[in-house]
This record gives sequence, structure tokens and C-alpha cells, in this order.
Amino acid sequence: MDYTPGAMRNARKDGFQVIDRSPMSQGTRAHQVVAYIVFDSTLVMLCDSPSLYLHEEETTRFICSIPIVFDVTNVLSGRVGEYIVMARRKGEHWYVGGLTSWQERTAKIDLAFLGEGVREATVFRDGANSGLVGEDYALERREVTRDTELRIPMLGGGGFAVSLSRK
Repeated sequence: MDYTPGAMRNARKDGFQVIDRSPMSQGTRAHQVVAYIVFDSTLVMLCDSPSLYLHEEETTRFICSIPIVFDVTNVLSGRVGEYIVMARRKGEHWYVGGLTSWQERTAKIDLAFLGEGVREATVFRDGANSGLVGEDYALERREVTRDTELRIPMLGGGGFAVSLSRK
């Protein structure tokens, strides 16, 4: 499988257009970011215009923090063609990603796989306006433990990415 994520012009299904000089992707910005966690690819890159990444530093930093090779991959939940929630580990750092079809849903993530200790969760998810503007996203930080259950809403065509680092 080969898929090149990272499009910075994101459109909802009803707002998508084929424009050769300004190509866009279907789905939300969070959907594009989480594809770096969920999909395996032999050649991972940033697929869009370099100037767009320079203007979107927060998104670019998050994408660039995701490893291209993982030590462990676990599918936490999913249904083919509908959604997936996956956890991947590189060293002691975990990444959790969720993608959904055009149906909205809330992912419930049991973090028992983390082991002992407190972690900082950086959550890149669909923003409050992602239902209208595919480029909208929210970036949040919070402390979590193995006893935490994250509940993250995903808009249709959306998703989320979580980076879990030791404190």
C-alpha cells in the first residue's frame, strides 16, 4: 500500500473540487495528520507546497514528530470501511490515531497499554469548525495515565492523532 498524506488544503466532501493549480484533499486536517500514524508507507513525505507547511508551523511540527518506523502496532478498534483506532509505539513513546469514514463518531480509547507513570498527551483533533472548514483543527495537551479513557469526537471525514510522551 502506498498513500501520501499531508495535504494542507482540506475540504469537506461537499466542498471538494478538482483544481489543478490548487489541489485539495477530501476530509479534515486532522484526517491528513493521523494518516501518518495509521498508514504504512515505504516513502513518507510531505506532499504539499513547502510554503503551506511554513505557514502552518503547528501542524508541520506535529507531523514531523511522528516516526516513520514503529516497534509495536496494535489495532484498538475498527470496522473495515468505517473507522480505525490504532496505537503504535516507538521506543517508549506511543502514538494513537483514529480515522473515520463520512460518518461522525466518538472514539473511546482505553490507555491501559501505557504501563505505569504519567504521560503528556498532545491531541491533534478535528476543530469546532471542521464540519464547515476542513482545515480547522484543535491542539490540546493534558496529563494521562493507564487508567485514563480518552473520548475524542471525529467529524465525518475526520480523525485525531495523539502523541503520548513520558513526563
